[in-house]
Amino acid sequence: IAFDYGTVKSITDEGKVKRVLCEEDDKEFTAKAIILATGTRPRCLDIPGEDKFRGNGISWCAICDGAQYRDRDVVVIGGGNSAVEESIYLAEMAKKVTVVTMLDLPADPMACDKLKSLPNVEVHEWFDIKEFLPGAVFTGLRAVSSKTGEEIVVYGDGAFEYIGLQPVTEPFAGLGILESHGYIEANERMETAVPGIFGAGDSNSKLLRQIVTACSDGAVAAQSAAAYKKKCMG
Repeated sequence: IAFDYGTVKSITDEGKVKRVLCEEDDKEFTAKAIILATGTRPRCLDIPGEDKFRGNGISWCAICDGAQYRDRDVVVIGGGNSAVEESIYLAEMAKKVTVVTMLDLPADPMACDKLKSLPNVEVHEWFDIKEFLPGAVFTGLRAVSSKTGEEIVVYGDGAFEYIGLQPVTEPFAGLGILESHGYIEANERMETAVPGIFGAGDSNSKLLRQIVTACSDGAVAAQSAAAYKKKCMG
């Protein structure tokens, strides 16, 4: 087994051979079968200050970075299940958690009720975040109500963004295997519409994105790819 590393620029289907072009010195690989398992990345707000404080005040994982905000004030952006569940988790250690969501709270109603019942949690619904406050360190954000036009400034020592995920599938756009949101369409055998190309993990269009389902996808894709390769050689 050979391992190599590179950033895939594109994949070309040439029938029984697939050609993978990488950004690094236009390095190329060819294969009879390919498994695409590129996962997802957190969706970003793309507003002023986000790039500056990325990883230094703004995080996308409360489990990873929440402990550093013990007894401090944090802001959670989003209103889905992930945002609500992580806000509840952060409320156990943070001094105060302020939730700012661009809509209402569409998460599980029981989880929302629990969140709102916590004494150190404040929720602002229907607010569009305009910018993270400028400065040498993270201090908060500015938001405007989409209903009344009210402007608020929410102060905090850090922020956690939970506004959805984006599949990392841009290099595969020309293969005709993506659905409207950019996820890979694959059947129960992890086969895509292109023979010899298989999808696995969070980059697939699926109901549940967890490590256990990604591992299951990978096992199925590996078996299917091996069977396809054997068929091509027969």
